[in-house]
Amino acid sequence: IYVYLWIVVLSYYNDLKNEKYVGRIDPYGRPYTYRRP
Repeated sequence: IYVYLWIVVLSYYNDLKNEKYVGRIDPYGRPYTYRRP
């Protein structure tokens, strides 16, 4: 369980850092891009 949470946290943190490349994550954890590169 903790391993899964850790992966989720890392993924979310990476998305925040690479927002202009990845986009944002919606409240359900699914990635979506509101702007195209």
